[in-house]
Formats: sequence, structure tokens, C-alpha cells
Amino acid sequence: MTTLWADAVDNRDITSETGNDQSAGEEGQSRRSFFLTSLPVTIGCVATAGAGITAYPQINRMGKTTGTSIPLPPPTTIKLNSVGDALTLIEDMCDRKFLHAVVASDYRFLYRGMPPRSSSSSSSQPLPTVVEGEVSDLVIPGTYGEDSLEAVTFFRKLDGAMAGKPVRPGNGHLSTTSTRDAAAWGAPASIWPLSGKSEDVSAHFAFYEDGGAFWPRPKAWSKTSKSVDEGIIVDGINCGSVNLEDALRMKENEILFSTESYLAIPSEWDQELREGLRNAFIM
Repeated sequence: MTTLWADAVDNRDITSETGNDQSAGEEGQSRRSFFLTSLPVTIGCVATAGAGITAYPQINRMGKTTGTSIPLPPPTTIKLNSVGDALTLIEDMCDRKFLHAVVASDYRFLYRGMPPRSSSSSSSQPLPTVVEGEVSDLVIPGTYGEDSLEAVTFFRKLDGAMAGKPVRPGNGHLSTTSTRDAAAWGAPASIWPLSGKSEDVSAHFAFYEDGGAFWPRPKAWSKTSKSVDEGIIVDGINCGSVNLEDALRMKENEILFSTESYLAIPSEWDQELREGLRNAFIM
């Protein structure tokens, strides 16, 4: 088996933002090593330096909501060489719950807007990228621009209402079933949460039963809802008639997900990716 070319080195003290808690440092090291030591497939890739893994922001330490944007440390990223490598990684490491939902939805994809490619990139085509340790920005002022104050207030309330859930705004990322909506945030890419066969690092998902964006919520929902988490479905719990497969089928629908690592594949490769999944997919 070929080992990842893990060229990135992170010497920062992982406990610097969480005090001197040694256990926090050990947990961070374990999370950072998830891909660089445990990837059970043969692929060619290059890891690029990020800021390592940091604890998710603690909302009660942020103080009052302001319009000032708070800079976040960049995640660690690992470039793959081809869509073929991405398909191999999906087959071996993609979260099984998510994978089943994608297949059952007739290969509907979930997208995020990713940072644009570096001008120094030698590749003529955008490449699939593994993203590890990305900090959530939903409860951080400045994320939603001019609407940031209202948005961050909403997401902090929702985070409190979802306390104890495995996914919430404080530890999750928003994705959408619409490439157009994803493009408003960056270069659209399909996302594939990675957890392999380990239940300890499985991904989690949340979405509103009636679909649509988390923020701003549809007017009809705003008029009738009694709480910010009314209609929220988490991992199929209290799901009623809507599950993750149904959520993927909805147009312009946002899904909140939490995962330690995910694969992002530029939307330019959607057709080739779907063909590869249909021809070689193993459930």
C-alpha cells in the first residue's frame, strides 16, 4: 500500500487555544493524524500546510454579537491526482450513511463553495481535495456579510437549541443541493464526508423537514414556527417522512453536516464522477 505524501508539518501547540489541557492536545493530534496515517487506499496526493486542528469556537466566550469578522485558522488540505483517486477514496472511506443516501437519491450530490484555485497551481484542471479539521464559521460574526448580525444571532440560538446533538451550527458546515447556491460562496464542489467503517468518526447530518435554507428561513416557516429548531431532523431521529435521501432530492436545500474530514470534488467533474459511481459502485 502506498502511503500518503504527507508533506505538511504542523508544529503549533495544539493546546494553545484550549489552555493547558493535555487531553485536548492528544485529541487534536489524533484527529490530525486521521488521514495521514489511516488511509487504507492507494492514491497519489500531496498534503499542503494548514494550521492543523483546532477546537471549535466556544460560543460562550465570544462575547456580544458584532459585525466584526473573526479570522479562522485554515484547515489541512490534501490534493488528489485524479477523479479516479477520488472514486477509490469514496468507495473506501466515505461515510456509509451518506453514501447510501446518494445512491438511493439517484446520485444527487451535495455541494459547498470552496476557495478558488491558487494561481500558482500547475494543473489545468481543478483537483479533488481532502479537507481535514475545518472550523465551523456559522456562529462567527461576518460570515453572512451585511446580514451577519441577524444570521449569527439565529445560528447561536439554533446551536443552543441543538445542544447535545452530534451536529449543530457550532461544529457543523452548511452544504446545498444547488450548485448555483454553492457558487455564491466559492467554486462549487460536491462534498463527501469521510469516516470509513469506524463509528467513532462517523459524519452527522441535520436539515429542516420542509427544506430550504437555514438562513434566512422561508417566510412560511418564520410565521408558524415556535422555536428555531422546529422541524429540524438529525440523523433520521424523529424524521417522520423525510430522510437524508429525500433531503438530497430537494431543490436548493441546505444540509448541515459535521465530520472531521471530507472530500471536495469540483463540480466540473460531476458527470465523470456520476458515471464512475454508477459503473463501479460497491455498496
